[in-house]
Amino acid sequence: MAKCRQKNDCCSWKLIVVFASFSNCLLIVGVNHCTGILFASFQNEFRSTTAETAVISSIMTSLSFFGSTIGGALGNALGCRITAMIGGLCTLIGMIGGALTSNIYSFYVTSVVIGLGTGILFTPSIVVLAQYFNKGYALACGFRSCGVGVGMIVYGPLVQTLLDTYGWRGTIIIMGAILANTIAAGAIFRPVKPHHKVQEQQEMTKLNSRTVEKSPKSKKNCLATAIVKLFRLNLLRSSYRFCVVCFAHCTYVTAYYCFSIYLVSFATSLGILNTDAAFLFSISGITSIVGRLLCGVICGKLSAQMIYQLTMLVCGGSILITLLGTYTYFVLSAAILGFALGFYQTIVLVVVRDFVGVDNFGSAVGMYSLLSGVAGLLGPILAGALYDVNGSYFVLFAIFGGLFFLGFLPTLLFPYLKRIEPGIADNIVDK
Repeated sequence: MAKCRQKNDCCSWKLIVVFASFSNCLLIVGVNHCTGILFASFQNEFRSTTAETAVISSIMTSLSFFGSTIGGALGNALGCRITAMIGGLCTLIGMIGGALTSNIYSFYVTSVVIGLGTGILFTPSIVVLAQYFNKGYALACGFRSCGVGVGMIVYGPLVQTLLDTYGWRGTIIIMGAILANTIAAGAIFRPVKPHHKVQEQQEMTKLNSRTVEKSPKSKKNCLATAIVKLFRLNLLRSSYRFCVVCFAHCTYVTAYYCFSIYLVSFATSLGILNTDAAFLFSISGITSIVGRLLCGVICGKLSAQMIYQLTMLVCGGSILITLLGTYTYFVLSAAILGFALGFYQTIVLVVVRDFVGVDNFGSAVGMYSLLSGVAGLLGPILAGALYDVNGSYFVLFAIFGGLFFLGFLPTLLFPYLKRIEPGIADNIVDK
């Protein structure tokens, strides 16, 4: 009887953890939508060029990916609960600071804090599900990532309404208050009791670390070894398929985040109303929810790698639909892209966990996020500079669609790379 009660309590807490992860995912989305919808307000307030204004989004995006790497390392050392709360606190501080800035360069500084905070928060919100779930992991990921879809539905009209009512400074303060709930959600990430194998592995890791400290190697080699172990960089050498995912994710980040930043501006340049343009995010969010839930259901019935490849193709094609230039096609593009992204953002986590394993999952998420951060930093800036030169959004969106196809091509090598890659041993942290 006691065992049944304990099992029921465990299942109930799993559901609470999933909902907390869902909440964090939903709240983080608000940051990205703030920068996209407030783009024109920033440009008018700071009297900046398109490229200079795009730096705000580039910093937030890239630093969120860099922060994911830090979140992975902090998660290994402090656990998911404390790491998530640290990330939520950093995000809150950055949002409040951003509302108080008087020039664009000060806003760049607060964007760094916001980006790092969301990145640190992102990784434990994903890893905690891998720790709590085994069989139902894909479905749990699908439900968690629905937070992105719900956020896209809610934040589009919400941010626009706040902007019309309180101005961009008031909007950022209110959004910061909303994001403060991530701290409470992170507190729910109760540590999972490790199995005996995990305990033995941790003891061996500590023993090996002491051995390294006592060895007569140079300080540079010891430092390099410590960095490799801290971030588990051996994953890149042990799994070539994971390297391909990192590259494909870089193309995804560049294309999708640039698409989100310039979508409203592209639509309004064609005579579409601001409210109608902002509503495109809500349309994408609705179909994204459907895609995420459907992906969680069918993931166990179809190959995760095949689903991953198909979503890359559909994402690229959907962006190209916007080149037809009418609001109807913008709606169609947003709907298809949201559905495909719902699949992508769910299945990429399943694929990565299959390639690297649960023990290395947090470090893997942080690693591909770090590499994607470079793309997130340069992409919007280069896109803004290109627009300043030729003044055509059609060229930009053609490039955004092509980037998805570029990321798809190396995934065709998955079967071959599986045969030749060294593989990841259970004790990769000790290598």
